[in-house]
This record gives sequence, structure tokens and C-alpha cells, in this order.
Amino acid sequence: MKNSIDPLNIIKEASFAEDSYLIERFLSKIKHLYQYDIFKDVLDFVVTRSREQILEFSVKESKFFDMDEGNCHTIRAAVPQNILSRTLSSLKSLILPSKKYKITIKKISCDVIIHEIGHMIEGELEGSFNGQEFSSLIQEDINNINNFELKNTLNNVFIVEVSVYPEDQKTSELFARYFQLLATSKEVGGAGSFTLTSFLAAFKDTTSYIQQLIKDFIVPQSAEDIKSASKQYLSEKPKNTWSEQRVQSFHKIPGSSSWSKSIKSIKEDPFQ
Repeated sequence: MKNSIDPLNIIKEASFAEDSYLIERFLSKIKHLYQYDIFKDVLDFVVTRSREQILEFSVKESKFFDMDEGNCHTIRAAVPQNILSRTLSSLKSLILPSKKYKITIKKISCDVIIHEIGHMIEGELEGSFNGQEFSSLIQEDINNINNFELKNTLNNVFIVEVSVYPEDQKTSELFARYFQLLATSKEVGGAGSFTLTSFLAAFKDTTSYIQQLIKDFIVPQSAEDIKSASKQYLSEKPKNTWSEQRVQSFHKIPGSSSWSKSIKSIKEDPFQ
């Protein structure tokens, strides 16, 4: 029997907006991201959590006074359960909170959407994610870049700008910015001055760490029917995957100095 599940429809059911055209624009960006194998596992997890009513999206028109282009709000609440059907081994769930997420998108673009999804993924990795190790890997990868101007740009984006965030938000912001840059690349975002391949080459150790996290903790939690159904969105043209880290001299990449034009914070006020 042919799989009748449509992952985009699942996200549509979990998305809310005042005007339906906003939802359609939002879904078109999700579909665009789904073309790339490098985003598939993350999006399958997003669809799974949406179907489980753990994740919802609020899509809005950005106002001139908005200080940010999106945000991910985590809601913690006790999960009601039938005591008679619960085994002794699961009694601890009585006191453990359940997380739900509401992602608000005010600018419908791939980089903003994947940035906020990154926050949600980092939240779901709680307990499995070593923030200190991740931060160190990013710093080490940046330090290994030979191009001084590019190194300065990335250090500013990942280290200097993130340093003003509250301590308990820094790791999540670093994680989200990594995914934002993937979506800002020339292949995905269109206007970027760098390629996915060059980015993965620059952040080789960071990428390996994230790839392992996704393989160990995200993929197993995604529904099998959703994993199968989402293959319909993969494009034969975009071939970029986690393993595409071709060795190249990063400091010789043409136009590397213009990365700063493609990299920015999507939240002008990090305390909002």
C-alpha cells in the first residue's frame, strides 16, 4: 500500500497564522529545505514532534518595531497519566516535566526557520548534549582557519555576539547559528557568498559532533513512516550531505571576505 502520509500537511496542521498565504509561504520554505539531505533528519524529527502535538508554529508578518525575526518558546508542563496503567519503573515521569515548543516565525526565510528549529533540537538533546564540548569545537575550528579576515568574521558571529547572551542561552544560540549558516549557504539561501561544502570543510570537527548527535538521538526518535514519506521531497540535484567535507584550503576560497555580508544575528536584542 502506498504511503499516504504527507509530512508537509502534518506541519501545516501544526501551524497557525492570521492569513493562509503566510502558511503557504512557510511550507514552501520547509519544502525547499527538505530538498537537501543534510536537513532531512532534522526535519523528519520536526514533523514527528508536530504530529505528536509537542511542536507548533506561529507564522506572522514582521512589524517594523520587531526586534527579532523569530523565536522558539519552550513550555514545560506535567504530563497527565493513568496511574493504574503505569508501571513502577515509570513512576518517575510523575515528577518530570514534559516539553512543548512554540516556534514563532516573523521572517519567512530558510535561515530564520532553521535557526529556530535549531533551538528546538538543542532543547530536545538536553542531557545528551555537552555544551562545553560543542563550544570548544566551534572555537577550535575557527582557530584553524588561516584567512585572518574570515576568522575574524566567524569569531565575531559565534563568539563575540553570543557572549552578550545570558549564560544559560549561549550554547543554544551557538547551536542555532550553526544551522542558520547551513541555510544561508549559496545552494540553500541563494544569496550566500559561501557553499555548503566550504562551510562543512571549515567546521569539520563541529559538524562531525553534530552529525553523531543527530544519528544517535534524533533519528531514532523520528517516526519511520515520516522518514519514508519525506524522501519524496529530496531533489536529485542538491547532493550535499553531512559527509561532504571535501578537503580544500579554506583560506583560498574566492570571496571568503564577503562572508560577513551573509552572516548576521537574526535577533537584534538577544535578551528578547
